[in-house]
Amino acid sequence: MNLGWIYKELGELDEALASTLKSLDLKAHNPTALINLGIIYKGLGNHEQALAATLKSLDLKPDNPTAHMSVGLIYQELGNLDQALTSTLQSLELNPDNPTTHMNLGGIYKDLGNLDQALASTLKSLELNADNSDAHMNLGGIYKDLGNFEQALASTLKSLELNADNSDAHMNLGGIYKDLGKFEQALASTLKSLELNADNDTALMNLGGIYRDLGKLDEALASTLKSLELKPDNPYAHINLGSIYKELGQLESSQNSFKRASELKRTDLSLRLCKIGLIRDIQLDKQSIINQRREFRESIIKTLEDKSLVYKGLPINLDTFYLAYHNENDDKEILRQACDAFSRSKALKGIICKRPLNEQINKKSLAKLRIGFYFDNPQEKHSVHKLFAELVRIFTNKEAETWIITPPEKSIEQEKRLASISSRSLKLSSNITSNIKRIRDIDLDAIIYTENTASFCPYILSMSRLARVQIATWGNPVTTGSETMDYYLSSSLIEPTNGQDHYLEQLVRLNKLPTVYKMPSLDLVEKNRSKFKLPSDKDLIGIPQSLFKFHPDYDKVLEEIISRLPSAKLILIEGTNKPQTERLKARWAIEAPKTLENAIFLPRMTQQDYLCLLETVDVLLDPIYFGSGNTFYESMAVGTPLVTTAGKYMRGRIVKGGYNQMKLDDAPIAANINEYIDITVRLVKDSYLRETLKRKIKSAAQKHLFDDQEVADEIFEFIHTAVDCKRETGELLPVNWKPTKSNTP
Repeated sequence: MNLGWIYKELGELDEALASTLKSLDLKAHNPTALINLGIIYKGLGNHEQALAATLKSLDLKPDNPTAHMSVGLIYQELGNLDQALTSTLQSLELNPDNPTTHMNLGGIYKDLGNLDQALASTLKSLELNADNSDAHMNLGGIYKDLGNFEQALASTLKSLELNADNSDAHMNLGGIYKDLGKFEQALASTLKSLELNADNDTALMNLGGIYRDLGKLDEALASTLKSLELKPDNPYAHINLGSIYKELGQLESSQNSFKRASELKRTDLSLRLCKIGLIRDIQLDKQSIINQRREFRESIIKTLEDKSLVYKGLPINLDTFYLAYHNENDDKEILRQACDAFSRSKALKGIICKRPLNEQINKKSLAKLRIGFYFDNPQEKHSVHKLFAELVRIFTNKEAETWIITPPEKSIEQEKRLASISSRSLKLSSNITSNIKRIRDIDLDAIIYTENTASFCPYILSMSRLARVQIATWGNPVTTGSETMDYYLSSSLIEPTNGQDHYLEQLVRLNKLPTVYKMPSLDLVEKNRSKFKLPSDKDLIGIPQSLFKFHPDYDKVLEEIISRLPSAKLILIEGTNKPQTERLKARWAIEAPKTLENAIFLPRMTQQDYLCLLETVDVLLDPIYFGSGNTFYESMAVGTPLVTTAGKYMRGRIVKGGYNQMKLDDAPIAANINEYIDITVRLVKDSYLRETLKRKIKSAAQKHLFDDQEVADEIFEFIHTAVDCKRETGELLPVNWKPTKSNTP
C-alpha cells in the first residue's frame, strides 16, 4: 500500500495502481488502501471506479472524513454537484477544521453558481491555512467570476508567490488577463503554464482561445487540435474548435465540432444550443432562408424545454444576428419565442432576474440621471462606437452619471476612449449570474443596449431587469424579443407607418435619426484609383458593404445594372474570411454570372482608406432590404451619391430617412426596384448630374446630418420623461409619445 502511494506522489499512476491492487489482494478490506485506490483511479480519469472504491472504503469506515471528502471530489468531477455538496459537508461535520475540505467546498459552491458561499468557504480555508497556494488560486477564480479582477489578480499572484511552479495557477492567471483583454500577458502566462506542464490539455485549449482573440487563427487552431490530441473527449475544446472554424469560414467543420461537443455532454445547455445555433452568413436562395429559420425556431424551443439540461456558464453561439438580414416578416415572433423559452428554461432558473429594482430606491430624488450604455464592441473603429460614443460624451456633459458596461475579453486599449468620456465603467466577467447582480447593484435609471444579438452576453442580459427603463435601439436593427425591454428608440424618418408591429418593445419615434455622428476627418481623403489598383477606363459602382447584406434577391438587380452598364465595375470589400467571399462568388457563378465577372473584391482596409474608396467610386449602391448605416454617414461626408430604395423595415430605410433629414429634394431615392436601376444607370452615365448632386450632398450633410446636438436633446428628454413616468406611475410613456425639444425636419 505504501509503495503504491509513493508511486502516486511521483506521478507514476500505472505503477501506483498495480501496487495498490496488489495490497488489496493481500488485505481486501483495508479502508485506507481503498481510499488510495479511489484517488489513483481519479487521477487516471476512471471516475466510476474511483467512486466505487471510495464508497467501499466508507462502508468499512463510515466516519472517515477523508473518505467523505474524496467522494465529494469524485462526485464533483462526475457533475453530480448535489451529492458532492452532501459528501463534503459530511466530511466537515466529522472534521470541521480541515482547510482542504473547506477549499473543496468552495469549489463545489462555485460550480453550483453560489459565489458568495464559495468565497466564504475559501476564505475559511485560508483562515485555517494561510499558505495554501491552491486555495489562493481558487480564490482568484472566484473573484474573477465575481468581476473583482483586482482581487483575482492579487490572489492568483499570491498563489504563485507561494508556489512559483504551479502550472494551474499560471494558467488561471492567463484566464484573468484574457478576461481583462490583456492578451499579450494572457499569452505569456499560459505559455509559462505549458512550459511547466506541456501536456496540460486545458492550458492548450485556453491558449487556442487567446490566439483567437489575438486574431492568430492558425495558431489558435493548432493549439486547440493539440489539446484534443491529449483529451479527445473534452466537449469544451470541441466548442472552441467549432468557434475557430467558424471564424475561419469553415462552416461545415464548425458545425461538426459543435455537434461532437453536444454528443459528449448531452446535459449541458450551452453545448446543445451551439449545435443548433448556426445560421449561414451567405444564403444560397430564398428557400434555404426559410428552412434555416424554421429549423432554428423549432430546435431552440425544443432544446430549452428539456428539463434534464443544466447551464454551466459557457457562452452560447446563437446566430440570431443574421435573422435581420433575411427580409422575413417573422423576426419578432422568432425572437419572442426564443426569449420566452430562455426565460422558462429550468437550466436558467435563478439566473435570469425579472424582479423590479428596489421600490424604496425607485422613489429617491432624481438629482442626476444614472444611465448605462452597454457596448459589446467598444473599439473606436467599430460602427456601434461611431453611432453612440458622442451620445455618451454629451450625456456626461449634461451632468448625467453615465456608465459604460463592456463584456469580458475586450482590451482596455479598445475601451479607453469610452472610459475617458463617461462617468464610470463596469467590465463584466464571464459569469452571467454575477454580471446581472453587479449591474442591478449600480441602480441604473436607464440602460441603453447599443447591440443585443452581437453575442450571447447582451442577449441574455436583456432578458433580466437591470434598470428601471430598458432601451434597445438601431445598433440592433430588430426587436430584442424580450418582455423586459421597455422601448425601441428609433425615428419617424426611418420607421414605416406600421413600425410598431415589428417590435415587442414600445416604439419611440424621434424627429431625427437617433445618433450624434461626428463628421469624419477628410484631411487625407482623395480620389485615387491607382491606390486601389482600379481600372481608369471603367465606371466604378461601389457596394462596400458586409457581404451578408447581399440577399439572394439582390442578384437579379445587380445583373440588370451590369447588363445596362457594360463598362461598369462593381467594387466590393472582401468578407471577414476567405470562405465567406468564396460562398458569395459561388452563388453568383450560378445566379449572377455577369455580376461575378465584373466584380472587384478589395482587401479589407483602414478607416482612412475606406473614406478614400468612397471618394474614388462614381456612385454607391445601398443594398436592398438591409441598407447602409455607417457607410451612409461616411459617403455623405465625401458627397458620393448613394442610390437607395426604401424597404419594408427600418433597417432598409435609413438612407432614405437620412436624405430627408438633410432636406435634399433631388436625392437618389427610388420608389421601386426598377427606378433604383434607372437612377443608378442615369448617375453613372451623366457625370455632370453626378458632380452637381455630390456638391449638394456635402453641403446638406454638413448643415443637417453631422454633430446634431438637437437629437441628443430629444433622446435625453425621452429618457428623463420615461424614468419620471416609471417612478411616478410604474408604467411606460403613452404610446406615440413625441419629443418637444426639436422641430420635425
